[in-house]
Amino acid sequence: MMRPASVDAVITTAGLAGFDSFAEMDDVAYELALINNQMGQFNLALIGQKNLKDGGSVTLAAGILSRQPMPIS
Repeated sequence: MMRPASVDAVITTAGLAGFDSFAEMDDVAYELALINNQMGQFNLALIGQKNLKDGGSVTLAAGILSRQPMPIS
């Protein structure tokens, strides 16, 4: 994997989610969303901060579900 010498910022809006209702979500779907969204962004921040220039930033942004939540049922 090629790694940059340094970057000004690390930004991610990446994520994964099912669009079934929350009531129909099973443990497998919940775990996939949790691992992908929280751990994926956490791991990117851990890796990215090692390559930040002084004064650089890490930004983790929410996706579509912050504006259009899953239906409860």
